Amino acid sequence: MKETCWKLFCYLVIDHRAAQAWLNRMAEDGWELVHIYFGLFARFRRTERTDLSYFLDWADPKYLETSDYLQLCSDAGWEPVQTVDYLNLYASRPGTSPAPIQTDSELEYRRFRQKALRRMALGGVIAFVVTPLILLPLLLLPSSANVSPQEIAAGLLSSSLTSSLILFCLPFWLAGGLAYLALLAGRLLRWRQAVKDGRQLPVPTSRTAGAWGNLKLLGEFSLSLMLLLLLPDALLNGAISLSNVIGLLIGCAISISLYRDNSRLFRRVLCTAGCLALLLLCILLHSPVRNAFPGRLPPSPVLADTRVINETRADTLLGSHVKWEEFFPRPDMGDSKIGYPASVTVEAQTWVSPVLADWAFGTPPSNMVAVPGRGDTWQFTGNTAEHGGYRLRRGNTLLTLSYYGDLPADPLSAALA
Repeated sequence: MKETCWKLFCYLVIDHRAAQAWLNRMAEDGWELVHIYFGLFARFRRTERTDLSYFLDWADPKYLETSDYLQLCSDAGWEPVQTVDYLNLYASRPGTSPAPIQTDSELEYRRFRQKALRRMALGGVIAFVVTPLILLPLLLLPSSANVSPQEIAAGLLSSSLTSSLILFCLPFWLAGGLAYLALLAGRLLRWRQAVKDGRQLPVPTSRTAGAWGNLKLLGEFSLSLMLLLLLPDALLNGAISLSNVIGLLIGCAISISLYRDNSRLFRRVLCTAGCLALLLLCILLHSPVRNAFPGRLPPSPVLADTRVINETRADTLLGSHVKWEEFFPRPDMGDSKIGYPASVTVEAQTWVSPVLADWAFGTPPSNMVAVPGRGDTWQFTGNTAEHGGYRLRRGNTLLTLSYYGDLPADPLSAALA
């Protein structure tokens, strides 16, 4: 007979009564809760106790409970086990059969508003303020840089694993957030009515709590996957910079400093430092890794006798992206770009399927004209005769050439060659 077992602990904060009933059912089957890791994975061990029961209460994760309240729980026979998100978990002391501390629905509702709802509302306000600030540059870029939202999305999908996941999950995150707000509003109305009627707060059924718990699990999984993708993005795609690590370090330091529970402070700091150190190592190894493994689009200068600068390369599950500049150095200036007579900017995307390539190529803008006899090749001109470029497609690969100056060779013929 196994002595330990693992279970998923996927309950919304407002479904704490359902979580409490589940823990009590586990206790009846002879399992004692040891710890809940990451708020999701519960580890149990075998126990011979027949009087074990659990009680869940609201908590503010940023602050410890007052000594008076802890003494009240202790006197009643409850021992603290762990704080998970907005919940305090208590287990009955051996030899006791204590009753729940919160028996008054009005006090329980008031404690929820003071302990959990206020903090949840603050987090929601921050999310609704920060998210538009992050998306605002993407919304303004099409008009400022004369590019379409489709081109921006194609660039993100082919250059960053993290951005690809965000673009895929964003509609589901928004739908899940709105659904949770609707659920929370409905629960609050029912709780308030129960308080007015002098009834106990209603307990959700196990099926309802389980369904919402599965949605929570999917959300937590997608967020965890997004954080894990930062490592290959930094190592392979160079999408994470040192400034990003500094920003993450400041954010983590602020988040850790807000917690008043110092019992796990060292472990929290050590885990955060380890993750940031691993991310920094991936950033430092990006250049040698890229030189050894160029990806789906190997580096290849378009024109002869040029210098390649500002080269960036990226590979995702959907496609690859590469961009560089070529210029003709002056003999008296060496490799310096100062005083160069002409330059070419090359940007290429290759996709894993023709459907994605069709979508990424899209409809050429109005300032482009088809090149006769070249198939999917379009030409555009800039504000001057020395500024222009080409956009062409070969199979699943899209190539954009932008030139400036008097070029000694036709970049289109060189690219097709």
